[in-house]
Amino acid sequence: MTTSPDGLPLAATGRTAQSVVLEAAHYAGKIHLQYFRGDHLGAREKRHADVVTDVDISIERELRQLLMREFPSAGFLGEETGESEGDSEYTWTVDPIDGTANFVRGIPHFATTIALLKNDAPVLGITYDAIRKDTFFAAAGRGLTLNGVPMKPNYATSIEEANLGFDIGPEEDLNVRAFDIIRSLLPMYRARLLGSAALGFAYAAAGIIDLYFHLALKPWDVAAGLLFIQETDADAVSIDFDGAPATPWSGSYLVGARNLLERMRTA
Repeated sequence: MTTSPDGLPLAATGRTAQSVVLEAAHYAGKIHLQYFRGDHLGAREKRHADVVTDVDISIERELRQLLMREFPSAGFLGEETGESEGDSEYTWTVDPIDGTANFVRGIPHFATTIALLKNDAPVLGITYDAIRKDTFFAAAGRGLTLNGVPMKPNYATSIEEANLGFDIGPEEDLNVRAFDIIRSLLPMYRARLLGSAALGFAYAAAGIIDLYFHLALKPWDVAAGLLFIQETDADAVSIDFDGAPATPWSGSYLVGARNLLERMRTA
């Protein structure tokens, strides 16, 4: 696969990977706006407390076609259409609507998130919130930007002052643990149940919140966000709840201010 001077692969049409991923995310955002608070979403449960819509599936199919046409040797890993192996060291991950439950209920907090992995490590990532027109973007070694502005977080210095975001999934035992963690951190009172892990990671990387955690996520949820954390600042880190550096396959995640992570992990 031909690469550009920044080390990322070039598309079959000669475009940069950055150009293609921006097009893909913003295309998804237009579809979000077209259907948000509308009818004919085709919403249904994939499993208990986990919803999907016809819009999710349609967007992912379109993005898959675009990415595979431009990068035919890359693999693909999507939440709705599954995995296909490629013939190169690169794999795309896609979540067409991260926060589908919010989308279905008309809550304006959801996003598309796309990442490019090289040998399983994210090297390019975007999370696009079409409602707010917020584009979180990072390429390896080039930092995180929000709408083109470089981000450098200014985190709280104590857990009592921190703004914490978290989310829960369909696993009841893990949800009990998540709320036990929140209770153990009192008198910290700035906790928010967000409903989109992709935005939770992006907000933590940008310093909009100080910490974010989730106990059960998939690679398509987190790949871009892990790169955001990596590219933000030495004060921002991502670990799992065993304290190991997080990867797209860690499952559990705690991200944000380095000085607050250990207090959270042992809560």
